[in-house]
Amino acid sequence: GQQNTDIINFGFQKLEKGDKLLIPGGKTFYVNGGITATKLHSVTIQLEGTLSYLQDIKRWPRTSGGKILPCFDMIDSENVNVTSSQRGKGIINGNGQVWW
Repeated sequence: GQQNTDIINFGFQKLEKGDKLLIPGGKTFYVNGGITATKLHSVTIQLEGTLSYLQDIKRWPRTSGGKILPCFDMIDSENVNVTSSQRGKGIINGNGQVWW
């Protein structure tokens, strides 16, 4: 979970105007919260696979003050296109049932 989160965050840090971040199809990538995209401008996130958030609340990342980090936080960004190649591909499974 954390390794995939770190890889996605690294990808967001490297994106420049006009770039595309591809989450490949045919796989499920388990992630923690704390995915953060900052200062993205005119980029595309192409989600073909599945991002599945871990259900273990105890392993969820937190701030130094103990506050739970959001699943996905986009800060100071504009013209960000989130897409997939066809309907029914590219799934974000938040597994929210454990939080309620």
